[in-house]
Amino acid sequence: MTSATRTSVLRKANKAELAALKDAAKEKFYNTQHGYDQFAFTDPKTLRPIGGMVKGAYTYFTVVYLTEILKTYIEKIELGYTLHELGAQPLTGHSVNIYFYRPQSEIDADLALIYEQVTQEYNAAIEAENTAIIEREVQFQMANTVRLRAEQKARDEQEEADRIRMEVEAELGATRKAVRDSLGAE
Repeated sequence: MTSATRTSVLRKANKAELAALKDAAKEKFYNTQHGYDQFAFTDPKTLRPIGGMVKGAYTYFTVVYLTEILKTYIEKIELGYTLHELGAQPLTGHSVNIYFYRPQSEIDADLALIYEQVTQEYNAAIEAENTAIIEREVQFQMANTVRLRAEQKARDEQEEADRIRMEVEAELGATRKAVRDSLGAE
């Protein structure tokens, strides 16, 4: 393997690929409701859903009486929330859920954590892939070395057999000629 091949085989970090992963994580974050989700995770053994807290860009507040909608809306806007596209959705009876984007400072803090996690996972994936490439190359070179040693051993054994055959024929050559002459063989 040439040095040029060795350096080009390993995977390198790609800023465009990482940016695409971050954009996908951001899009997922903006489309996820913040809070408890009973289907947040999956048990790998039973494949059943496991509930848990998830980070998302929007959340909802339940208003029990319709007369409190405006009051809740004004309170949340003052706290930095912005109205989500879902707006107000009826719940049961007179109750309503009002959907808001969380304050931008909270969103930015969560996005920074998500970006850091995406970067770490991306770097870990590259490192794992490069480790697998290196291990595969080591196994290939070890097999090549074993094959070359086996070929050399076979050549050495053949040369040794040829050398011994020559010695034996030299020692027994005269006797063999006499036996051939007595048999009438040429």
